[in-house]
Amino acid sequence: MTMPALIGGKGRDWTLEQRALPEQLGAIRVQVMAAGLNRATAMAEMTEALG
Repeated sequence: MTMPALIGGKGRDWTLEQRALPEQLGAIRVQVMAAGLNRATAMAEMTEALG
């Protein structure tokens, strides 16, 4: 069986994909491929969004 999963990290947008169910009932599955924060980019985006 599969479940819908929101997948990020493939560009700017999230994609909806089907993934295998977690083995333990009631569990959630989290997979991080890469994570990081560029503060200069985040600050520029927030400044632009706020006008």
